[in-house]
Amino acid sequence: MNNNRPHKQQAEYAIRVLQKTLGSANLLIVSVMIVVLVAVGIFINGVYEMLTLFDNQDWQQLWSWKMIISLGTFPIMFIILLYRARVETGQIRPIVIQDDKPAEVKGLILFLSPPGRDEQTIKAINQAPDKKTHNMTDKVFRESFSGPWRMPIEAINYHLGRLKTIIIIPSKTTETQTRKQIGTIKDMEDFRQLICNIHPFSPDIKSISELKPEYASGIDFEDIRELADVTNYAYEYLQQKDMSLCDIIVDITGGQKPSSAAATAIALMEGRQFQYVSMHDYKVRAYDVTYLN
Repeated sequence: MNNNRPHKQQAEYAIRVLQKTLGSANLLIVSVMIVVLVAVGIFINGVYEMLTLFDNQDWQQLWSWKMIISLGTFPIMFIILLYRARVETGQIRPIVIQDDKPAEVKGLILFLSPPGRDEQTIKAINQAPDKKTHNMTDKVFRESFSGPWRMPIEAINYHLGRLKTIIIIPSKTTETQTRKQIGTIKDMEDFRQLICNIHPFSPDIKSISELKPEYASGIDFEDIRELADVTNYAYEYLQQKDMSLCDIIVDITGGQKPSSAAATAIALMEGRQFQYVSMHDYKVRAYDVTYLN
């Protein structure tokens, strides 16, 4: 039967089914696997011997207990294990693992929200003649931000020890009959300048609109397919820079609900995690999906 589970989850799911079927003990799993392999060997030998008896027309030996045991042990064992596995799969469910102290990464993917109430503060920092008066690693300075950009600043600061590349996904301006939503593509340079100003050795900051010309005007944060496409592309770009999947994380704090949903769905693929910066205590937490018996 086909399924759409990512490879990592499928492997974990298979292990959980095996553990549940055989009693959840690793030693027992190994023991049963050895018994199954022995049974397969006996079955193969039995088939060879049966063909030899057919060729010699030795009908008496063909129905001996030795032949019955040789040919019957493995099929019976297989049927029992298959039945137990089908029964136990219904008792295995996915769970989300929360890591309150995630490892630092080299590649960070962020969705850019509007600067909000900190817009004037950000302009003042970016226009200040002396850039050395502000430092991202200073907690008091970070606490001076009260708008949406506080979260990406916290995310970047958390990974700063290893961080090499940040990919920003900004929104584009959308307009309907009732309202016009200004996109954060216009804030991209202000954000890049801010990060460079408050940390002189900041990582390489790329906008997805620079990497994919078709998104030069930004991303529609309400188009889930478009969001999934650019998130996947961001992963591929970072992997091309010799980063493994465990060195990349996508932050779902910014943007809108569809962007968070798309990023989460893409992150659930093999070896991928996602993180969220709390709007209450501003701590970075990472999440992964596994299976629980």
